Amino acid sequence: MSNRLSRQLFQPVDISGLVLFRVVFGLMMAFDSLRYVLFGWVHSHYLAPPILLKFHGFEWVQPISPFFVYGVFGVMVASGLGIALGWFYRTSCLLFFLGHSYVFLLAAAHYLNHAYLISVWALLMAFIPAQRALSVDAWLNPEIHSLRIPAWPRWMLVGMLTIVYGFGALAKMNPDWLAAEPVRHWMTDSAGQVPALGDIIASETFVWLVVWGGLLFDLLIAPLLLWRRTRIIGAIISACFHLTNAYLFHIGVFPWFMLAATTLFFDPAWLRRMGQTGRELCEAVETVGAPDDAREQSYVEPTERRQNLVVRGLVILAAVQLLVPLRHHLYRGDVAWTEEGHCFSWRMKLRNKRGSAVFHVRDPETGRQWTERPEWRATERQAHKLTCRPDLLLQFAHVLRDAYLKEEGATVEVFADVLCSLNYRPRQRLVDPSVDLAKESLSFRHYEWLIPLTTPLRPKAP
Repeated sequence: MSNRLSRQLFQPVDISGLVLFRVVFGLMMAFDSLRYVLFGWVHSHYLAPPILLKFHGFEWVQPISPFFVYGVFGVMVASGLGIALGWFYRTSCLLFFLGHSYVFLLAAAHYLNHAYLISVWALLMAFIPAQRALSVDAWLNPEIHSLRIPAWPRWMLVGMLTIVYGFGALAKMNPDWLAAEPVRHWMTDSAGQVPALGDIIASETFVWLVVWGGLLFDLLIAPLLLWRRTRIIGAIISACFHLTNAYLFHIGVFPWFMLAATTLFFDPAWLRRMGQTGRELCEAVETVGAPDDAREQSYVEPTERRQNLVVRGLVILAAVQLLVPLRHHLYRGDVAWTEEGHCFSWRMKLRNKRGSAVFHVRDPETGRQWTERPEWRATERQAHKLTCRPDLLLQFAHVLRDAYLKEEGATVEVFADVLCSLNYRPRQRLVDPSVDLAKESLSFRHYEWLIPLTTPLRPKAP
């Protein structure tokens, strides 16, 4: 390992900024988990649906019982508070990661990029010594108290955010986004929700501001925040961007999480420069759980063996997070249409898809034919999602196949007549209606029964 890299990753830095983020992150995760219980989403998302559509490879993840699922959310609330308090900190991070990942994998119809990010983030936090100050762990065991830690935890988290932003920008460099779709329609819809600003939001000027502003924000925000001379400008732009997203799109905890994570780009000691309030918080960081000589403790550099382990871990993390989002290039067709390689790739808020599906079921032994519609067996959200997501659509075809085999002992054929619209195009067929989906297998390979996108965008209204 080069001396320069070693100095960058393992030089001692102030812990106060990371400690503040730990507290905010933990409280945010506890609140987000609790609202699923209070608003009835645990029941409506994971317990009430007669079927749950899964990610391929994770079909084995099941809601064991209502008591178990509610228990998982209880553990998530408790572990979120544990992260904030720094109480059994690493265990709390791992428990939150396991609980959140379990819930995330239960229902692919509720996939959100930020839900995936939170699972990854909780796992990364488990490796970071953010409990060394202002924590119950440090109070119970003063020997771990430290006001300085290696720089690599900050660089790991900043690197993760930079990857998310970078792939967000790359994904927006597509013909539809650069033609202002689906942004133009989104702004028209949002204008009706904000009557006082409706004319401004629906204007072409505002539409193009969102198109280019969103792309340039994702592309440039990390450099702006990393460079000291532009950091304040970057922080203001970041705050405006995420607050606008929270107001216009109602995308849950994500904007608030990203606002909190923005502070990680700041100098690690930024909190000490925030006036009286900042100094009081830093005083708490320095004194809570600290032994009498905490201020004089010297920073102990990790051993060479530990440094090598950290570097290898960072290389593996970077490789995974850089390669997985690029896997859609291994498939034919537009990823926004086929969905192959879309998930886990930071393709955030990029497209609008609407469709309709009718499944034609046939018993080859009797010749009897009948139709099935997704809404007859699935929730409204599941029915909406599966009409334009081939993996979920294929799963639903298998649900029909297995249901008739179990209920009637019939080995049926299942054909799908699916019309889908991408970014407000006229609808076109997504699936070859002559293919028996009951015989097709879920796979990580390209689905040959998908019909390529050939319908152009509608011309802009005059």
